[in-house]
Amino acid sequence: MPQIPNETRWNSQITCVESYISNHQIYLQIRGENEDVPNEIGNIIDNIGLLRDAQHLLKQLNVFGDALNKVIVIMKYE
Repeated sequence: MPQIPNETRWNSQITCVESYISNHQIYLQIRGENEDVPNEIGNIIDNIGLLRDAQHLLKQLNVFGDALNKVIVIMKYE
């Protein structure tokens, strides 16, 4: 199930991108099996550049997320 970002959880952005990447093959399968998928959605699903951008973004977000997690742990013990 796709994860939608939540304003109250900063790391939900990371989960959203991970969800898109891990579900991409399923999106392609659904697109291939359904002629009713609107073109504007189909174009997004078919855009391999978007998938590559998401993979690159996830690497950057993970570095940032790890740093924030460390800051949060440090703040809990102060």
